[in-house]
Amino acid sequence: MVRRLPRCLVWIGLYVALIVYPTECAAYERDVHFSVTLWLAELIGFQEANAFDFAALDDVTDYHPESQPLPTVADGLELGVRRRVLFHFVDRARVNELQRLALACTPKRTTRVQQRDIGHYLHAVSDFYSHEGYEAIAGHALVFGFPDKPWNRPFQLRKMINEKFEALTESRVIQ
Repeated sequence: MVRRLPRCLVWIGLYVALIVYPTECAAYERDVHFSVTLWLAELIGFQEANAFDFAALDDVTDYHPESQPLPTVADGLELGVRRRVLFHFVDRARVNELQRLALACTPKRTTRVQQRDIGHYLHAVSDFYSHEGYEAIAGHALVFGFPDKPWNRPFQLRKMINEKFEALTESRVIQ
């Protein structure tokens, strides 16, 4: 049975996530990965420190050298496309694979690799919706980050919030 968040909670929560939990980020006006994940984790009932950890694990995917989407000198002609395919411009099969890795974590103690897997999964859930319709090679550079501003694509945002809610609910076993 799929649980759905009531519509009023989605819009109230979005306000809280984007206005009350503002975090400045080099790529976005407000960091949606961190704010939405923090809000949802607290809504579900995670302790504040655990909710913060989930939000930080999700957010760091954009900044960690092994997963960040921007090209680096070390990439050569590949220009970071592999990382964008694996973590940012994902398809449903990749989201499912990241989910399998994340939920394989044990509840007693998660390793650094397992924490990374959880963050990658939560991040991919968001990017699956926000990057829908864009390819990993050019990304959404030609539309200047339009998809990364959730108010520009409210239907994708709503689907993302519902799926991330489910992802975090499943993750309660590893709290």
